[in-house]
Amino acid sequence: MGRGINLDLQLEPPVVAIHKMKLLTVEEEEAKHYICELSNSIMTDPVSMDGPHYYQRNELVQYIQDQGLSPVTYELATVDDIQEEPALKAELQRYLRDNPTRLNNNGGNQNQINLGQIQQTKFQQLQQQQFQSPQNQFIQPQQSPFNPALQSPFNQAGQMGRGINPDLQLELPVVAIPQMKLLTVEEEEAKHYICELSNSIMTDPVSMDGPHYYQRNELVAFIQDQRLSPVTFEPTTYNDIKEEPELKAELERYLRDNPTRLNNNGEKLALQNNMSLNWFIF
Repeated sequence: MGRGINLDLQLEPPVVAIHKMKLLTVEEEEAKHYICELSNSIMTDPVSMDGPHYYQRNELVQYIQDQGLSPVTYELATVDDIQEEPALKAELQRYLRDNPTRLNNNGGNQNQINLGQIQQTKFQQLQQQQFQSPQNQFIQPQQSPFNPALQSPFNQAGQMGRGINPDLQLELPVVAIPQMKLLTVEEEEAKHYICELSNSIMTDPVSMDGPHYYQRNELVAFIQDQRLSPVTFEPTTYNDIKEEPELKAELERYLRDNPTRLNNNGEKLALQNNMSLNWFIF
């Protein structure tokens, strides 16, 4: 009262211009790691594995559950090897908030299009009227599924607690997983797929005396009969057998992608009989 303040003066808040992220080309999105390397679609929940390789979380989890391998190195992997990417996730959320139509161009998923249609709810129209009132000349918030204001109607109804529409059913995109091609016998030998005792393709590989690989039951039977190493012919026991989990995982994937390969072991019996004869003569 004593400072000459006009009580009838109504101050209007200043208009703040918020910089929007522009819509990028697909090449620019790939350079910024916005695209999942498994589905080739833009991500909403990015994670990484094996260095600078980025994936949509559900795509990578599904791949690891199916294959048990890294999609880059094809080595054994678990979901514990997945790395969080909070900075990339925050950047993607802002990008998709500023460009909500980008989700509609993500492979024609109709359910993703429905996400944009959620924006025009009755609650949001009331919010727009409130922001457009003469006393509140604020800039309207960007309409996007990532805007917390748009999550309020679901939260008020006690739905899920995260602003997710429980009636919305999202379909997972189909992921094409490359298959391992059928190799020649020479190529299989070079990759240590062939047992050095039976000359047949292995399903449970183990090793002994350096880079020498055998089917487990073949090597166990040999040691039971001979008590010697099949390479050095020195005394040996089962404790000298070494596990080969990476080779086993690779063989499982190879035989899964080429199931007829197991049927091509027709000469196995003849080879085993010849070897048995040779060892008898020895």
